[in-house]
Amino acid sequence: MSCHLLEAFKRVARENPSLFGDAYYMASGNYGAVVSHKDGTVSKLIHRKQNTQQQQWSERELQKEISNLQVLQNAGITGFQIPELLGEPIELQSPDFYASYRMTKISGNQATWENGVFSPKEVERYFRHTGEVLGEFHHKATSMKAEWLFTHVPERGANVMQVPSLSPEVNNALSIANDYLQEHLISSVIHGDYHAGNILIDDKARVSGLIDFSQTGPCLNRLTDFVNLSPALRPDFIKGYEDAIQEKIDPDMIILTDLNMWAGQAAYSEANTATYHHAVSEVYRALGKIEHITDYKTPHVS
Repeated sequence: MSCHLLEAFKRVARENPSLFGDAYYMASGNYGAVVSHKDGTVSKLIHRKQNTQQQQWSERELQKEISNLQVLQNAGITGFQIPELLGEPIELQSPDFYASYRMTKISGNQATWENGVFSPKEVERYFRHTGEVLGEFHHKATSMKAEWLFTHVPERGANVMQVPSLSPEVNNALSIANDYLQEHLISSVIHGDYHAGNILIDDKARVSGLIDFSQTGPCLNRLTDFVNLSPALRPDFIKGYEDAIQEKIDPDMIILTDLNMWAGQAAYSEANTATYHHAVSEVYRALGKIEHITDYKTPHVS
């Protein structure tokens, strides 16, 4: 994918030297490519999709991120950087990309703990700071809720689904779990895709900025932003988040938010054996942690 997009960028740069003649390729993803300019700004090029439905979805995602960046510029967020939109999106006459937009560049790099660059203490500080950053983001962005587009289904993370292939006893436990979740929901504007790839850090393992706001918007369950975090690293993250919002988080609600994700994945992925069985395993694991809520005793917890 990235090699294909690199060659595609080279073609569009030759076709549009006034836009991309000074740019070099930085990164890619499902959205397209990001390139850096000599003046310190970046451009995001949006990949043209293969069919009409995918293209329409991509255009909606583009509209969402542009709108969200415009709102964030007035959110009064301090302590970390958010890209500032520079001008309007530009339509591209290219078989590979259909639009681009320019932003300020956020300093920092994605975290790569595997290479041993950071000490365990720095990793701990990083996760605590990522929690603090998310807490501030939730607070500041939610205060502007009236200005946000509904960029995704606001019920995301707020409904534990039934899994028809599982036993009635398991589904009864899921129903009880859902009742608890519904009774304890706290809404917020969420980032929507809060993971290491969208969190940039400085050389001291502190968060320098956030990127990718196409999924940002109001959500009934603020803890939806927690689901991409490794459970082993959550204690430091949660401590930072609680410090930022000056409030304790119900640990059962974190488990129920995970359960919401895994039950949904199990319900919709039965054709994919590997994905289904992994999701079901995580459903049982989560249920094992909330037996005091559901009274369901699972023998599957490991």
